[in-house]
Amino acid sequence: MRDGEAAAGLDELEQQFASWFARLGLRHFEAHEVLGPVLEDGRRKWPMPEPLHWDNAIAPLIVLDALREELGEPVVIIAGNRTEEYNAALKGSSPVSQHLAFRAFDFYTRQKVRAYELLLAWQGRIFEAPVEIMPAQRLLSDGKTFVPYKSLQLWDQRGGESTVFRYAGGVGIYPWGLHADSRGYRAKWDFR
Repeated sequence: MRDGEAAAGLDELEQQFASWFARLGLRHFEAHEVLGPVLEDGRRKWPMPEPLHWDNAIAPLIVLDALREELGEPVVIIAGNRTEEYNAALKGSSPVSQHLAFRAFDFYTRQKVRAYELLLAWQGRIFEAPVEIMPAQRLLSDGKTFVPYKSLQLWDQRGGESTVFRYAGGVGIYPWGLHADSRGYRAKWDFR
């Protein structure tokens, strides 16, 4: 494949990602922020996530969007998807990093400590999502019953019921910023 063909394919994939991303209805993020900065040679700083991993990013992105709202200031994503090679080259990075499956984001905000405390407090909090999230659950109209999504169809926004998930993930704080992921269980670390 020639360089031009590869670039055209990437552009098409980025357009597909932008369409997928628009379904999320996030108020404070745009697709290009999630995909990372473009370098001088036209490549993205981070690798384009595989389409089969895109849905893994839904929960952490919804949580980061809520965090941006709560803080009233920008939450700047500084790392998203990683290749195995790049991940292995990072000092202290886990060989099973959530970044490898596009399930984690590193970010910066001026209110770093408050953001860390909020994310820890939000463990177990119910968030609404406009799309199916596995292994998410759906809150039925009785307001008490959670049903695994495997047994339900996609939420229809016109249907009036909410698709929800309980946030359970890794939350970390570093001198340079923070980390949030949706690993499915609670984890925390403090490397300030």
